[in-house]
Amino acid sequence: MVRVHDKNAIKETLQLESINDKNAIKIISQMESINDKNAIKITSQLERVHDKNAIKITSQLKSINDKNAIKITSQLERVQDKNAIKIISQMERVQDKNAIEITSQLERVHDKNAIKITSQLESINDENAIKITSQLERAHDKNAIKITSQLECINDKNAIKITSQLERVQDKNAIKITSQLERVQDKNAIKITSQLESINDKNAIKITSQLKSINDRNAIKITSELERVQDKNAIKITSQLERVHDKNAIKITSQLERVHDKNAIKISSQLESINDENAIKISSQLERVQDKNAIKITSQLERVHDKNAIKITSKLECINDKNAIKITSQLERVQDKNAIKITSQLEKVQDENGIKITSQLESLNDENAIQITSQLERVQDKNAIKIASQLERVQDKNAIKITSQLERVQDKNAIKITSQLESINDENAIKITSQLERVQNKNAIKETFQMERVQDKNAIKETFQMERVQDKNAIKETFQMERNRKRDLKLKNKKKGVNKDQKKKRCKSL
Repeated sequence: MVRVHDKNAIKETLQLESINDKNAIKIISQMESINDKNAIKITSQLERVHDKNAIKITSQLKSINDKNAIKITSQLERVQDKNAIKIISQMERVQDKNAIEITSQLERVHDKNAIKITSQLESINDENAIKITSQLERAHDKNAIKITSQLECINDKNAIKITSQLERVQDKNAIKITSQLERVQDKNAIKITSQLESINDKNAIKITSQLKSINDRNAIKITSELERVQDKNAIKITSQLERVHDKNAIKITSQLERVHDKNAIKISSQLESINDENAIKISSQLERVQDKNAIKITSQLERVHDKNAIKITSKLECINDKNAIKITSQLERVQDKNAIKITSQLEKVQDENGIKITSQLESLNDENAIQITSQLERVQDKNAIKIASQLERVQDKNAIKITSQLERVQDKNAIKITSQLESINDENAIKITSQLERVQNKNAIKETFQMERVQDKNAIKETFQMERVQDKNAIKETFQMERNRKRDLKLKNKKKGVNKDQKKKRCKSL
């Protein structure tokens, strides 16, 4: 593990200790899914996602439909993004604009800022809802929530569903959840039973038993073993997230199936389609991310120091929120305003929205499409993403690094990523596969079992094999970058030649 120095750095260890962040999120065990305006749906097996910002990610991502959707599976390493999301495990369903469905077995939550978290999270419906299960430990916040037992239901605008064993959370809307949360119905209420210990918050949430469902605009369902989170809306998530229903919902479970929402994300064993504006699909192993709302998460997180820092241990799986960050594996240190440290093997990408993508990219159809396969190296596009089996670095405003096997993406900025990316349809589609290493972007997300470093505002690192991207600004990349089938995306070094060709054609037409 290495260190990163940023205004909002995050330090994490094997056992997350403390986190100080305005919107910190602490995630441990196996996070599965998260969905938000720029939600990222990532799991071992993502299936389907239908939403304006949906992201479909699985071991074998198939399709994604979104304006800037990014499909990421496999081994994500580093991502830095304003709305970065780190997702690992198995996402299943999410139906909401920013909803996040988290498995183990999430069920229901009804509250404006409710959080439904249980060992088995099922669904969440809330604007910024977060569903967390597993074992949360600590949380310290103005609206902190300590939850043990089995959380059941929570419905809130920024609800957070947390189950398992939460320990500590420090945040304005922090949630401390352990065991199994059951139900909570309040504007920001969280009801926590089982073995609740203490909660200190203006809008504390008490969560018990087995949370079932959550309805929020940016709901996030999180399970597994969360430990500590210190943030305004900190969320500690571990276990298995299942379902989430929200405006930007993200459905994540062992096998995400379907998601129907404006920004829904459907993720399953085999992600098929995704429809989202800036969707990002990430699964496998994220490493590092440095972003405005960065989160440092790992099996072995150590320390985090940031205004919005998040300390996460165990295996983070999924988180979804407007600034959600999904981090898994072993994050170590991140120092950024919202930095996220993600390991794996991210390398370098330099583009405004560039993404380096390797693996075997096949085809992309978009106005600024970029075809990328095998080992893409550099991409320079407004929303370009350079991704490869081994992505290194990415520096882009909305860069996303994606691993695993992305398949298809069909959206204005959709990204289709699979073992073999096939097609992507999106205005600024990004095709990413294999093993992303580093991404530096304003909204980058750094995620992996071992997160390392990423320096970008929204950079996102993604691995594995992306296939196709069909979008207005799609990026088509292969072992040999072929052609862009639309007007926007043209290599700078070839602009003069293209202009000459156009002049010749005009002369001929005349």
